[in-house]
Amino acid sequence: MKLENLGWDEAWAMALASWDRGEWEPARVSFASRERYRVLTEEGELWALLPGAARLDAASPMPAVGDWVALECAEGETNRIRKVLPRRTTLGRAQAGERKKEQPTAARQQVMAANVDVAIVVCGLDRDYNPRRIERYLTLAWGGGVEPAILLNKADLCFDADLKAEEVRALAPATTVETLSALDVAGIDMVRALVPPGRTACLLGSSGAGKSTILNGLMGGERQRTAETSETTGKGRHTTTHRELLVIPGGGVMIDTPGLREVALIAGEEALSAAFGSIAELAQRCRFTDCSHTTEPGCAVLCAVEEGDLDADRLESFHRLGKEIAYHQAVESTSPARVERDKWKSIKKEVRRIYKSR
Repeated sequence: MKLENLGWDEAWAMALASWDRGEWEPARVSFASRERYRVLTEEGELWALLPGAARLDAASPMPAVGDWVALECAEGETNRIRKVLPRRTTLGRAQAGERKKEQPTAARQQVMAANVDVAIVVCGLDRDYNPRRIERYLTLAWGGGVEPAILLNKADLCFDADLKAEEVRALAPATTVETLSALDVAGIDMVRALVPPGRTACLLGSSGAGKSTILNGLMGGERQRTAETSETTGKGRHTTTHRELLVIPGGGVMIDTPGLREVALIAGEEALSAAFGSIAELAQRCRFTDCSHTTEPGCAVLCAVEEGDLDADRLESFHRLGKEIAYHQAVESTSPARVERDKWKSIKKEVRRIYKSR
C-alpha cells in the first residue's frame, strides 16, 4: 500500500521527523473506537491501541478517522499510537443535542473526519431535498477548512432535477454541483473524478440520501449495506453505523459517515460568509459597516430582498445560522474551562514579563 495514495506527502513526513523517533512509522486511522483503532500502513491494515499516557496528553487530540499518527509497531506485541500529527482540516460539529439545551454549556466538538480535502454533500432529489440543510452543510465544511462539493442524487426520480440543480448553484456559485443517479455508472465515474489518488473525500448527508450506494459503486461491490427509504415518512434508514476510511480502487480515499439527523454548528463568521457568499458580497455595499441586515436604512441586503434579487428564506437562514454560531462562541468564551485556560495564560504571561524585567 503506497502512503502517497492515502494522502501522505513531504510536509507530513517533516511533521513526523520533528519528533525524532526513528522507530515510529506513519499510519492513517481508518476506524476509531474508544481505545482500539484500525490503521493503514505501507505493510497493510493493522490494529493499534492508544496508551493511557497518550489519552491524557492534552497537547495531542484523541485520534479520529482520517488522522495521520505516529505508530510504534512491535512484532508479536500490541501496536501503539504514540502521537497524532497536527490536523490540516477538521470536519466537526457540536455534539448532538447541544442546539436544544435550555442551560447553556460549552459545546464539545465531535470530530467526524480529519484531514479531508473535499466534503461531498449528498442530497436526494426526493423528500430529502432541502436547500436550507445544504446551507448548513456548506457552513460546516467551510468552518473546517474543507472545500465542499454537492451531489444531487436520485435524479432519475425527479422530473425537475435540472431546476433544483440551478437553485443549488445559485446558493453556492463557487462550489461543484452535480446531479446523478447513484445506480448509473456515468454518475459514479463523475464522483470518482473528485477523488484522485492522494486526495481525501468525506461523504456527508442524511440517511437515505444514497451515500452507501455511491460508495458501493466506487468500491466496485457491495461494500456498505443499503436500505430503501421509508415511503411513509420519506426518511432513510440508518445502514452506516460508524465512520470509516476506505481506499477507492485506482483512486484516493473516501470517509463514509452515518446519516446526520442534526448538524449543530461550531464555526466562525468566515465560514458563514463563505457559505453565503452572495450575502457577504451585498453586505459590502451597506451604508453601515456593522449592518445587521435587519432594520438598518441603506442596507443593500434588505434592498436585494425587496427587489427580488435575494430569496427572503436565504436571508432568514443566514440570520438563523449566524445566531447559532454566535451562541456557541459566547458560551465557549464564558465556559469554566475557557476561563481557567485564560487565567493560567495571563499568569504565565506575567511570569515571563517579570523574568525579562530582572
